[in-house]
Amino acid sequence: MSAARSWVLGLSGVLLVAPLAGCMFMEPEAVCSEGEYPAYSEKFPETGGYCVPDGEQPDKGFAAYPEGLVPEYVSEQNGPLAITCPKSYPAEPCTIAGQELPLPKTR
Repeated sequence: MSAARSWVLGLSGVLLVAPLAGCMFMEPEAVCSEGEYPAYSEKFPETGGYCVPDGEQPDKGFAAYPEGLVPEYVSEQNGPLAITCPKSYPAEPCTIAGQELPLPKTR
């Protein structure tokens, strides 16, 4: 194998691996910005939600996560702190980390 060909193959390997290595050192993505907390949709708990300014209550149709089960990072929200709902929701409650969430309030 020629030196030029070896150089090209080596450079190709570096260019393929370098972007992947950068992901290992990225900071986890926060669910909300500083000064906010996440709220979930009572109608679509598994997918809906938004960030509420600290000190304010969530809008109608949204609820704050139970204490101790508030996802701080997106990886938690999509992993161990993901909300799961039965097909019978809202007749049966959704859960987060094995704990039942309150059923939506009728307002």
